[in-house]
Amino acid sequence: MTFGDFFLVEGFSSQGGLLCPVDEPAGEDDLCEDGKPRALTFQYTGEDCSATSHNQDEDKVQCDGDPEFMNTVRIVAMDRANPNQCGAKIWFVGEVSLNEAFELNVGNAEEHKLRSQTFVFVFDLEGNLLQTVGFHTSCSQELGQDDQFGSLQLIGFTADH
Repeated sequence: MTFGDFFLVEGFSSQGGLLCPVDEPAGEDDLCEDGKPRALTFQYTGEDCSATSHNQDEDKVQCDGDPEFMNTVRIVAMDRANPNQCGAKIWFVGEVSLNEAFELNVGNAEEHKLRSQTFVFVFDLEGNLLQTVGFHTSCSQELGQDDQFGSLQLIGFTADH
């Protein structure tokens, strides 16, 4: 468990007994140590923004909305905060089912690396925006296995080397 700059590895109660083990928080190992991301694989969980768990600075992550565990959604991932903005680099577009994995890949936009910010928009199949998620992807902020940004859980990382 992390408290500011401290990571608790062991503890004892006031009675001298060993404290119960604590699960490591999401993102404990920085995947960026292998290089900047060329592709990120996420699992769509259908959760709201309260599921967010990561080690990035709070001001680097945005989340708004709730897909309410919708079974099938349309996901658009890009480098712009507005899903209708012209000239955006599109990392992924497609229908995704609940608990299904999908990959943001720079090759889809003929790029070599992700931009500093990535925005993911979750729509219902009628085109209504359900959730907007933004997070840092240039590796000046950590990306960790199992980091969660709203309804998106990071399950895979491919470095640019």
